[in-house]
Amino acid sequence: MSRIVLGTERLGVLAYPPPYRSWLTISSDPDHTTLDNWQAVHACLWEELGLPFADSFFIEVKNETHPDQVNLMHHAEIVSAHPHDTMHTWGDYVCAPSHTFKRADAEAGLRHLQALACSPRIWTDHAHFEGNLMHRASVPVAPMGRDASGHLYPNHVYSLDLAFAAGVRYVWDGSLIANIWGQDRTLTRRQWYCPAGEAPLSLKRRLLPALDCVLSPLKEYLNPAIFNYARPGNRQYYIKQFADGHSLYAFPRFGRWELADIDGLATQLATQEVDKLLYAQGTAIVFTHLGKRHVRRVAEREHVTAATRAVLANLGEHHRAGHLNLSATADLLDYLVLRDHLRIAGSAVEFAADPIRFPQLSPADLCGKRFGVVARNSHFDVLLNGEPLPCQRIARGNGVFELCFE
Repeated sequence: MSRIVLGTERLGVLAYPPPYRSWLTISSDPDHTTLDNWQAVHACLWEELGLPFADSFFIEVKNETHPDQVNLMHHAEIVSAHPHDTMHTWGDYVCAPSHTFKRADAEAGLRHLQALACSPRIWTDHAHFEGNLMHRASVPVAPMGRDASGHLYPNHVYSLDLAFAAGVRYVWDGSLIANIWGQDRTLTRRQWYCPAGEAPLSLKRRLLPALDCVLSPLKEYLNPAIFNYARPGNRQYYIKQFADGHSLYAFPRFGRWELADIDGLATQLATQEVDKLLYAQGTAIVFTHLGKRHVRRVAEREHVTAATRAVLANLGEHHRAGHLNLSATADLLDYLVLRDHLRIAGSAVEFAADPIRFPQLSPADLCGKRFGVVARNSHFDVLLNGEPLPCQRIARGNGVFELCFE
């Protein structure tokens, strides 16, 4: 049984829908994805293996070094071929000396998304794009800026309001967690600085938990790259408020920069690595570029290697066996937000709105969702805004009930 994240003596809510104890998604950026590579990935992940992941897209590509990358302006059909939940900024405007990104490009991108009825819930920053929100962001996220002398000037690359209008409610915070499998669970300082299975540990690494504890009153003066416990710790998401007044849920991704391609995925998701997540009982949003190969293989005909296909097939086996839940990244984040805003009062489990993703929560928002409840018996209420909420209750044994919303 998955751990209980909210509960009383009478009722408890499981971390994840039964029977799953862990949850993994793949968050892939579309860099270097040619049409041939996109088709190869589509055939492997979504047609052959039938994995329930979602993809990302560029809306436009102005990159003159890699002009043949797949994008919605030239390949609008991709959004209906398999799920897409992530926009990789407004497109690839890096290495584009003849076209400088401006707000008008974002306005055109928004119109194109609306024409396609495409509403991405996730934004991921791209390389050194000047319109980035959190990763290597060089320009404040606000319609106006102010210089050191106090003079105001317009921000010609500001576009967060347009991304919000497109449907974005989640943003990658620019960070990668490289060695801690299983987010969405509390870690002690020792678990954070000295992850299980990582050896040998240097003397500095072994001393970090004690130093962090002793120096915690001086945290604001310490190097956040070294003393980074609980910034924001091991949470899978947290609230980020931007200078323009908008708030989004920010989330880290799991992985290593040097393994973030279709070849490195075979290492990131090797059997022994996935076993660490199953043991930890947490979540992982795995960072990669599915359409990108390592430089040593760019001339090869095959895009998805046998090693990568094998680790992806292993994920599917764990999913079908009820060990590891797989989904789109937006679906995982939606679930966590709904779960974390649940309330237990007496003999009732009550769903409640949150300020960003579901500010006016309705039964339609819960459609297709599943939750696990631990109870002495089935005589508990399920409510929304104080009113009974219809759902199917399935007894899973050992006091576990699965709530299914249709």
